[in-house]
Amino acid sequence: MSEQIKIDIPPQDGRGFWVAKGQTFSVIDPEGQQVADLWAMSISAGEIDWLSTSQTRDITERLFPAPGESFYSVKAKPLLTLVQDNSPCPHDMLFPACNPGLYERAGLYDHPNCRDNMLRALQAADISLPIVPDPVNFFQRSEPQANGKLEVLASNNPPGGNVLLLAETDLYVVVTACSVDFHPTNGGHCTGMALTLGNPKIMVFYLALLPSFIDLSKAGVSEWAILASITLVTLAAIDLSWTFLAHRARVLLQTPKAVRFANRIGAVAMGGAAAAIAARN
Repeated sequence: MSEQIKIDIPPQDGRGFWVAKGQTFSVIDPEGQQVADLWAMSISAGEIDWLSTSQTRDITERLFPAPGESFYSVKAKPLLTLVQDNSPCPHDMLFPACNPGLYERAGLYDHPNCRDNMLRALQAADISLPIVPDPVNFFQRSEPQANGKLEVLASNNPPGGNVLLLAETDLYVVVTACSVDFHPTNGGHCTGMALTLGNPKIMVFYLALLPSFIDLSKAGVSEWAILASITLVTLAAIDLSWTFLAHRARVLLQTPKAVRFANRIGAVAMGGAAAAIAARN
């Protein structure tokens, strides 16, 4: 019973993925000093809403949400909640994604950039936006200076530094590994990012199971010890059951009669599929 789905993002590239309401995911910087740009979109009844850094600043009255606070949409709806911030970086919600114009000003043409990587991820999901929103720039150091200047400094995120986010509604999320390699932003060179997505089926299972055993509002050390024991017993029972059934199936399928039966079932299934495809055409 796997509890996580892993996605690797190569350097100067991006990935899009769907998350369900209540699902968590982590954005991880494996090698350190790498900035990750994030966008999130909600699509409901044909209407699209997307994460707005300006709305988030206005509603939270902060330059960046603190753990337990949310990122809000253009329509002022909470989309993501910052559950854990395991990074010393202040992060950023002031700068746009790196884009062709940024690199052209530096004399770098046809350079990989987060804006184009994000648009490709949207195109792959058949999603279009009327604008390119500013992203949430995780692990970026660009906090305002005392003189009002905004300067992007080298990220001080350590290897493995990460954030954990909770989806407040069904979302399509895009994360890119920042492509800036001519400035100290990413420590002077670009590396990849890693994502881990919590399995929503596992979450629903635990959310249904926990209240049957523990009053979560009054949970202490002993209650969490009970929870850990229940988790171990439950997972062991499920895995052992699958192991036993797999062993029994292996033993049964070794007999000639069982092999013939399995072959016939397979032939019928394949014939039925072929007939269904032919009927549709």
